Amino acid sequence: MVRPIFCLLNISNLKKNFLLIRNLSFNKKFWVVFKANAYGHGINNLYKFIYKNVDGFAVVSLNEALILRKLGFKGNILLLEGYFDIDDIYLCFELKLIIVIHSNWQINLLNKIKIFNYKLDIYLKFNNDLNRLGFNIKYIKKNYFLLKKKYFIKNISLMFHLAKSNKNDSKNNYLNNYRKLSFLKFNHISIFSSSGLLWHINNVFNDWLRIGILLYGSSPSGDFNDIKKYGFKPVMSFFSKIISIRKIKKGSGIGYNHSFFSNINRLVGVVACGYADGYPRQLSNKSYVLIDNYFKAKILGYISMDMMVVDLMNNININIGSYVELWGENINIDNVAKLSNTISYHLMCCINHDRLTFKFK
Repeated sequence: MVRPIFCLLNISNLKKNFLLIRNLSFNKKFWVVFKANAYGHGINNLYKFIYKNVDGFAVVSLNEALILRKLGFKGNILLLEGYFDIDDIYLCFELKLIIVIHSNWQINLLNKIKIFNYKLDIYLKFNNDLNRLGFNIKYIKKNYFLLKKKYFIKNISLMFHLAKSNKNDSKNNYLNNYRKLSFLKFNHISIFSSSGLLWHINNVFNDWLRIGILLYGSSPSGDFNDIKKYGFKPVMSFFSKIISIRKIKKGSGIGYNHSFFSNINRLVGVVACGYADGYPRQLSNKSYVLIDNYFKAKILGYISMDMMVVDLMNNININIGSYVELWGENINIDNVAKLSNTISYHLMCCINHDRLTFKFK
């Protein structure tokens, strides 16, 4: 018997989000970011619905790239963190991947490879202002000319991430830095992700976007109102069911350590979902769920590994088996993320695929 907890993926919303991105991008190409197992939605779950229309997929791991090739995808795949050892490089050749190079040790590994007939396309990663991966301006220039001499390098493109790219963020810093590299003849330029598409698309030349969170119907700013006006809708809805209903008396505690005491006699329900399923424990006594599409119920007590208790407020119309929306088209994931002091990306990626099933709408 399978626990009554599942993610419902709205494929109609997925396709509509894709078309909105295409329309907003002014005919620019974009990488569909499928890293982190398609932001927790599942590569295998989504691939077949959009692969015919994508310009390319962007992933982090070679395993994700391998999944896409096994699914039959023959187009562009960008490896966002590049390779980690010599064997990875050979697999990149075999899978015909486009590689991001961000460190000198990766360039040093290239000197050790043997002859291959296939030529690689690469992106040089520029450390503009994020200070994670990438080269500074001096080494971007140096490595550009160094890699141009490699017989197995076909095209060199440029990529960087922005530390600040929401609608109210200044654009001057990254523009000034980028202009210092404008004399180099990069094949492609990829600067902007979802936030850049919405708020900075016309500020600088950028012919390949990297689109992740928008495709899944959540806001890069953390405020759903910022994308709702464009028509974006959530793809993932997280559901479970009521598995127990009981009456508790005034003064009774609920859950471990009794972090909640009832001030009245009340009816409570137990939902088959806990932090092991991917629902944050930080939402204990804070958040709410939607039962049977009409009744908003507050979470009472600590969320445990496998379940949570919600306040039914003596609503006798709720029954064992009543559907509970944890987030989705009614309980927006961006709002849930705010309550748990995190972001929607985090919540999506924490979905435990081993403990629930996926359904499609």
